[in-house]
Amino acid sequence: MNIPKEQRCNWVEDSDGAWATACGHMFELNEGAPEGNGMKFCCYCGKQLASFGYKEPEDDEPDLCEHAVPIEDYCASCEYEEEGGEW
Repeated sequence: MNIPKEQRCNWVEDSDGAWATACGHMFELNEGAPEGNGMKFCCYCGKQLASFGYKEPEDDEPDLCEHAVPIEDYCASCEYEEEGGEW
């Protein structure tokens, strides 16, 4: 993904199929991912949309943050919270 972080809004799917946006909202789709439904921009903040679908963790996988991203990897949503953003 080559979108600079200040120009994108990450959407992270939870285990119930709802999408948490980096700009602090929740969004539900009837089916599929945002891009699969023709969405290219966040409907709340207008930034370019980047989605990360839910992945069921396996026993041998690393620990995940609350956004289902491996803790040792970069999670833009966690960074948003660390910088004082509110959900």
